[in-house]
Amino acid sequence: SRLSSQLVDAQESERRRLARILHEELGQDLMAIKLTIQNRCHGSPGCGEEPLDDVLVGINEVLARVRQISLDLRPPVLDDLGLVPALVWLIGHNRSRAGLEVSFRHSGLNGRLPQEIETAVYRIAQEALSNIVHHAGVKQAILDVQRTARAIALRVEDRGRGFDANAVSESGTGSGLMGMRERARSLGGRVSIETIPGTGTSITVELPLGQPAPQG
Repeated sequence: SRLSSQLVDAQESERRRLARILHEELGQDLMAIKLTIQNRCHGSPGCGEEPLDDVLVGINEVLARVRQISLDLRPPVLDDLGLVPALVWLIGHNRSRAGLEVSFRHSGLNGRLPQEIETAVYRIAQEALSNIVHHAGVKQAILDVQRTARAIALRVEDRGRGFDANAVSESGTGSGLMGMRERARSLGGRVSIETIPGTGTSITVELPLGQPAPQG
């Protein structure tokens, strides 16, 4: 619906704003504090003492957390370079953080897509891979993104635990799945989920484009 689309757009705008604040303002402030401490203690007898080292280690840890929160909110690569580089970054992030190996296949994604389509595909892939990390009990997955003349199709598949989709829906615990459906619905698309406990899960999303894919 139009209202759903507006709500999703507003949410992404707020994510983008918060990510920028964390990266450009808070991150830079923390780095400035770190450099100030290092410069003022340079050559000082107390520079190598353990308490100061602990402070610098703590600042580095906070900097790393701020960067990670900023990236989770809205990775700059999605806006700057587009969908494929953003998905490559997401796959690398899941590999380094959780050991998830993702086989990534794509076609027809030359050039940029409308921003709302790129965002929807990225967010749905992000949620689906997160679900695999936390619930599937496996370390392998497939991510497939195909663009045709009129639509873009996303498929995320694993051979993990699977689940009872009806039970999850009735219990209200499948907020991530609901979010995927809402994003797709706001763009006139649809989500289909095939899963059986013990056999894995396949999530397919189709989003209409209404314009031909570039050739080459």
